[in-house]
Amino acid sequence: MNSKQKQSGTEPNAYPVLPLHTTVVFPRTVATLHITRKQSLNLIIENKDNDGDIVLVLAHDVSSEEVKSRDLHRIGVLARIVKIQDSLKDSVVVTVSAEKRVRLVRFVTEEPYCTAYVEELSENFGNPNEQFSITERIADLVGRLMKADGRYSSEHCNLFDLSRDEPNVYCDTVANQLYIALEQKQRVLSALSVTERAGILLGIVTEELQKLVIERELESKVNLSIEKNQREEYLRKQLAEIRRELGDADPEEKLIKEYFEKIETKPDLPEHVRERALLETERLKMLSVASAEYGSTKSYLDFLLKLPWNKLRAEKTNLAQMEKVITGSYYGHESVKSHIVEYLAIRKLTSNVRSPVLCLAGPPGTGKTSLAELIAKALNREFININLAGITSAEEIRGSSRTFLGAAPGRIMRELASIESCNPVILLDDLDKLSEHQSGCSLPLLFVEIIDPRQNKHFVDDYLGLLFDLSQVLFIATVDSLDTVPNTLSERMEVVEFTGYIEDEKIAVAKDFLIPKLIKRHRLTPSDLRFSPNAIRRIVRHYTLESGILGLKREIETICRKCVRQKASTGRVSWRVTERTIERYLGTPVFIPEVAEMQPEVGVATGLAWTESGGELMMVEGLRMRGSGNVIPTGSLGEVMRESIQAAHSYIRSKADLLGIEHSDFANYDVHIHFPSGGIPKDGPSAGLAVCIVVASVMSNCPVRNDIAMTGEVSLRGKVLPVSGVREKIAAAHRAGIYRLVIPSANEKDLRALPKQLRDDMEFIFIDYVEEIFEHTLLNFDPDVLSLQQLLQHEITKATKNIQKKGQLGLGQPASKRKRSASKKQRKR
Repeated sequence: MNSKQKQSGTEPNAYPVLPLHTTVVFPRTVATLHITRKQSLNLIIENKDNDGDIVLVLAHDVSSEEVKSRDLHRIGVLARIVKIQDSLKDSVVVTVSAEKRVRLVRFVTEEPYCTAYVEELSENFGNPNEQFSITERIADLVGRLMKADGRYSSEHCNLFDLSRDEPNVYCDTVANQLYIALEQKQRVLSALSVTERAGILLGIVTEELQKLVIERELESKVNLSIEKNQREEYLRKQLAEIRRELGDADPEEKLIKEYFEKIETKPDLPEHVRERALLETERLKMLSVASAEYGSTKSYLDFLLKLPWNKLRAEKTNLAQMEKVITGSYYGHESVKSHIVEYLAIRKLTSNVRSPVLCLAGPPGTGKTSLAELIAKALNREFININLAGITSAEEIRGSSRTFLGAAPGRIMRELASIESCNPVILLDDLDKLSEHQSGCSLPLLFVEIIDPRQNKHFVDDYLGLLFDLSQVLFIATVDSLDTVPNTLSERMEVVEFTGYIEDEKIAVAKDFLIPKLIKRHRLTPSDLRFSPNAIRRIVRHYTLESGILGLKREIETICRKCVRQKASTGRVSWRVTERTIERYLGTPVFIPEVAEMQPEVGVATGLAWTESGGELMMVEGLRMRGSGNVIPTGSLGEVMRESIQAAHSYIRSKADLLGIEHSDFANYDVHIHFPSGGIPKDGPSAGLAVCIVVASVMSNCPVRNDIAMTGEVSLRGKVLPVSGVREKIAAAHRAGIYRLVIPSANEKDLRALPKQLRDDMEFIFIDYVEEIFEHTLLNFDPDVLSLQQLLQHEITKATKNIQKKGQLGLGQPASKRKRSASKKQRKR
């Protein structure tokens, strides 16, 4: 295509478009362009033999290699190629003469370069007097700018004066010569009105002059600061010389001397630490007090000498005394206390063997932190509590390098610097609440190096930069749950499980520990404030709902504060908190405790559930209605519980003969199973036993006893499987006034952890199969006459199993006699 192809009629001409990336060309100027981009080279090569008219337009993105039509401004200049000269490899130097402003109307091609139709633009001269007024102001500002900025010479002033009488030319000339941004130059080029153009240029020159003034002020301040520092340094040297002449000690020299004496006389300093300390002291001696590096070096040296490098605190070795400290100051959790005492005994007998780290796992408020403090007290070690909840930075754990501004040691090293021994007990509290990842780093896994006895002998804090032996430290971690702790970390710890407190234990803890401690803290005496046992029980039942005792402690603190306020305002000195007066202090009860049903009902069974706040009763309701044999579960249930309901329904259906249920009823009736408190999500298999009884009750129309509770997972064969949380569930039943409990036989071992009072008050029924529970829970249970053979077989199996069980213990009567007894019992029925 000819670069200057003429179109018919009045349609504008199509010209090659050369994108500009480093400059803006104005009309009536000659410019030299260095062309290196492939697209622009193609344009120059194809048009060098033609008339040489091209359009010069600034690109929006000056860094782009390939330029499309959308990347160009719409106003540029029409220019004529004057000279083309070869330059370095793959580049040419082009001299062009710009003639007039043009607007790109429509692009014709974009490959191998852009061509477009353009229209010539005429300038709008407007009011000459206004233009000359603006140009005079521009000239004044430009003159001041050139005097202040060394980049301009007298030749620029002469060039500007030549076009002073023509405002349009003057504005273009000034904008072309000023060192301003390309976009600012494009704004001047795009202004067709001379008055508007002059106004834009006036704003640009004013802004440049203000920037220059600010730069000069900043430079002046910097120079003054440098001169001041040099003057202070000179005066300090003179002052040091005067002191030397007078015989006075120089404070800096005195400080350096003290550091050298500390380093030489400190007995517990390892050799590699002593060498580093001497090196840092020599460095400090060479630095100026006014420098920032002096302060950071001095802080590092102070921290280095403050750490207890090899200073050990004598540890108690009398196991009886240690056991007395732990068992006498900590209530409940007998198995946990026994475990801790065993752990300390092993440490005593194998002092040269590195024992694993203790991990105390359990709900909040169950005494994990208190037990860690008692371990430190029993061992006669210093105690450090480091709460890790919310830490999101690895630098908070390992410190930050001294090369960074504001560098600081890690949390562990800071705590060690605050004590006087290197063998404390360090509690890593809430280890499971660490932020999981920060910058791709798993923060919990950072503690592997810290707590692992095989690695922590050579621990390096990034700020300290030296090996520090942590093998003498006894680390104890606490977690609410091990689910969020990586296996790599949990495998290196000895986990001690904490269970929640039951009601009687909470009352005992409050009576023996919390109340005396809080009364003393609030400057009261035991005779000033007294609590009745029923008042404490009411607080536990009606004002708290938790596994631990944090809420109970808060409520007792509330009562203490109210009493202190009354003492300060009215002078009253005696209070007795009873069950009847508790609402005066704590207000309306917050929680309504669960209670047993008043009478037996069809389709209502009492199940038991474990929650984070302890055990609770869980009522299971059932309803039979005409339908097609469907099972409808409701109550915000999880997938496991839904499957458990379906399995229970299928099992009861298979035992229809034993329960005297017509088989056709399962096809003609739907069963709706509902768990109240639908707003609370529920899941788990332990309600399977209660669901079986509900289904059996609604299908056989037999009421369920209201004085018995049950828990257990049920398999499809009717086998009752063990469940967890038995201790809390039994306490919940006892609290609700239910003293008969059906649990799986496999959970009999869990009764050992129950308080004696609870074991004595409760009657336990241990079962292995669901059919064993029907006679204990269903009233009017009378198997159908046609199923006598099945019932006989069931009784024989049950009797045989009991005989085998007793036979293993060396008890009971011969099997033949037991079978005859079972047969006589069946004939009686």
